[in-house]
Amino acid sequence: MRGANSQVRLEANVEIYTFDADEIRSYDDYKKLTKDELEGHLHFKGKNLVVNTGLNFIKDLLTAATTGSITHNGVGSSSTAVVADDTDLITAIGSRLAITNRYSGGTGIGKFDTFYASTDNNGTWRETIMATASTGANAFARKVITDFTKATTNTAVAAWTLTGTGV
Repeated sequence: MRGANSQVRLEANVEIYTFDADEIRSYDDYKKLTKDELEGHLHFKGKNLVVNTGLNFIKDLLTAATTGSITHNGVGSSSTAVVADDTDLITAIGSRLAITNRYSGGTGIGKFDTFYASTDNNGTWRETIMATASTGANAFARKVITDFTKATTNTAVAAWTLTGTGV
């Protein structure tokens, strides 16, 4: 049994997978890949910061001050370091995309995958966010990533994992 001083911890991670557009054309194609096949397409993996707007969103959900969920993913070209006060991408590339699939990864784990087709958000990606709406200052988490040039010749998946634990 956890003691009276137990705390809850939330960890956010993002993985960026890249593919040849002729081989992986859709999210369904991506989902058919085995874990071993995915490893060869992993471009970036790292922990990111749940920013203050994300923490306030959780607080508002817990106190019934709001409803909703994490619904969109965005990418941008800025390599400016992440800080807790970030509310959006620094320099967006295209519009945020609706998250393709949100699902449970087990106890305390939420997964959020966004598929980028060959025509989506082309440019040099250096940052990504997950957000609670398609526009506005409502980033839940932000991460600076290793440069990736998204073009019509490739597709990509931004795969976020949120893990909540009691400590």
